[in-house]
Amino acid sequence: MPINYLLPTYLVERDTNRCIKCGACARQCSNETHYKDEDLDIMCVHEERCVNCQRCVTICPTHALTIKR
Repeated sequence: MPINYLLPTYLVERDTNRCIKCGACARQCSNETHYKDEDLDIMCVHEERCVNCQRCVTICPTHALTIKR
């Protein structure tokens, strides 16, 4: 069986009803997974960069984030 060296992909779910677009998740993430699209005024995610450290989930003041595999 071949070995897969790719990192697992995680699904970062953001509850848009709870998210206040404060950017705490983007500031906390060392992998630049989260970013704000200024034109659309929404928070976005590069899911391929997520390593499931859960720092964004912990820091979110409105508990708008969850990470699933």
